[in-house]
Amino acid sequence: MSYVGAALSPRETKKLVLGRGSYIGDLTAPGLLHAAFVRSPHAHARILRIDVDAARRQPGIVAVLTGHDLARVTAPLRIAPLALLNATRKSSSSSQMPSSLIGMSMVLLV
Repeated sequence: MSYVGAALSPRETKKLVLGRGSYIGDLTAPGLLHAAFVRSPHAHARILRIDVDAARRQPGIVAVLTGHDLARVTAPLRIAPLALLNATRKSSSSSQMPSSLIGMSMVLLV
């Protein structure tokens, strides 16, 4: 069964219209943490360094992770089929196109 595009029951619709809807962001649990991602303000740029010291000193911050930190503990999350990535790399002037969602040495937003 697909829920995409399905009509809501009048009961659910009334809750939403009155501002009483429940959303995933409303859930809480002991020890629950939130994540925030900072995007580059530049469409195409080399990442020379990331200074995370000021962020780490803020109250309530549990961790500040960069692409290099995540690469040590996770496998790359492919954004396209491997064959397409390899074809793009061969035709690109860059010798190393990023294949993960987190930029580590270059940002290329299209």
